[in-house]
Amino acid sequence: MMQAGRAASAGYFIIIATAMGLGAGWWVDKRFGTAPWGLLLGLLVGVGAAIKELVTIARTTKLGNSTDENTRTDEKEPPPG
Repeated sequence: MMQAGRAASAGYFIIIATAMGLGAGWWVDKRFGTAPWGLLLGLLVGVGAAIKELVTIARTTKLGNSTDENTRTDEKEPPPG
């Protein structure tokens, strides 16, 4: 159940991480006059953080589902006959 909530919040995390990266990049550009490089770097960092979180969610969700009783594939069926 926790994994479903975490997966459902992934969309919010993508938006927030990207916005925070852009905001930090914008601030760096205004503070140090480095436009547009701070904004671009902030965008890359925000998108990178979002991708990392999505991969983490996908891995933990996959691991969680593989131990479910209904989806176990490690048990062999007895041969017919």
